[in-house]
Amino acid sequence: MGARRPGNGRAQLSSLGRAILEVTSAIRRSTGESVAAEVGLLVRIERSGGSTGWECLLKHVARFGIKATQIEQVAGGDASGLRGLTYFQGFELLTKCSLGNDLQLIAHILALVHPELAAPAGNSRSLRKCAFVELPDAALRVENGADLAQILYLSMKTSELNPTALSRRAGIGRSQVYNLTSSPSVPRTPHQVQAFLTACRLHPVQIRRLLDRWEGLNLRDGRPDPLLDAAGPR
Repeated sequence: MGARRPGNGRAQLSSLGRAILEVTSAIRRSTGESVAAEVGLLVRIERSGGSTGWECLLKHVARFGIKATQIEQVAGGDASGLRGLTYFQGFELLTKCSLGNDLQLIAHILALVHPELAAPAGNSRSLRKCAFVELPDAALRVENGADLAQILYLSMKTSELNPTALSRRAGIGRSQVYNLTSSPSVPRTPHQVQAFLTACRLHPVQIRRLLDRWEGLNLRDGRPDPLLDAAGPR
């Protein structure tokens, strides 16, 4: 019995690998609504891999405001459930579903789910090239609240949005936009920062990096960690 277990494990891994390959191939051919069914299958494959890995996934995405009920919607192939995630949240979920190293495929999925990420009017570049705005690494150094405010302002300008348009996209007030881009104080919660950067179409890897820096500044100031509150707004 013991001699056969390694072989069985390899066979199971090979089977999962083939299933994932089939799904990702189908996703590459997907357009519009059909991608939700393929992503749902991918999430179900991840869920079948074992309780420990699945619990780690749920714990990770909960930090970014994604609820278990939303994951179940996505797993069921519900297109509205997938669209209900911001592209940053979708990125965090997909990187935990065996797609972590395939950023091109993730960008393809998110571009289908969120066509509003198209470039501003008058910009002729393709959707996929414009799906993510990226800032130079040197511009992402955050030592205090003033640095973070400067990065938020730069993100807004780089994405070619004005405060009114950004306010509408992010679902936050114009006064909050002005405050986030000018106040030297560290924002008390990450949700507005996440919404702001998502509206700017900043690359999810850079959003995650900035939220990590926000968390460091927040904990340095002796505040609790609201990122652990999965009930917070998206």
